[in-house]
Amino acid sequence: MNLRKLVTVTLAMIAMAIGANVVTAGTAQAAVSGSYTAASACGNNYYVQAYANMKTLNGTALGRVFLLYNGSQNCAVLVNLTGSAKYMAVDIAPVVDNGWIYGAWADSGTFSSYAGPARITVGASQPVAVRALMIYNGTYYNWASGATTGSAGYAGWIRP
Repeated sequence: MNLRKLVTVTLAMIAMAIGANVVTAGTAQAAVSGSYTAASACGNNYYVQAYANMKTLNGTALGRVFLLYNGSQNCAVLVNLTGSAKYMAVDIAPVVDNGWIYGAWADSGTFSSYAGPARITVGASQPVAVRALMIYNGTYYNWASGATTGSAGYAGWIRP
């Protein structure tokens, strides 16, 4: 684990231990488990646009996928909620002519805190799509968004 991830996880655990209400810097949005970690991973002035829960079929919480924005760049992070290191991957891509343009995963590996950040700079009206993967107990769990842009729609996402 790199130093930045270690510091982020440590600060989040301290905040949770003292019962602090953690919010993304500079916003008044409700604290969503993992949102502090996701915003810290992306960098300064990112705020949560939407998030989605990744669960097993029986409802076990695995992770939370976040889509963040800072006014010029989109960022995606998959926060690990399992309590142990898992193989995870996350990516964000533009959607062109109703088709996703994905290459290799932007960030992948075995992480105890999060995968990402995956960043992309596109025009304000350019839709983006996010995909995430986690291997849990030998099973591959995939999550993918629909095209996401402005107020046009966040199918599959939860808006904070």
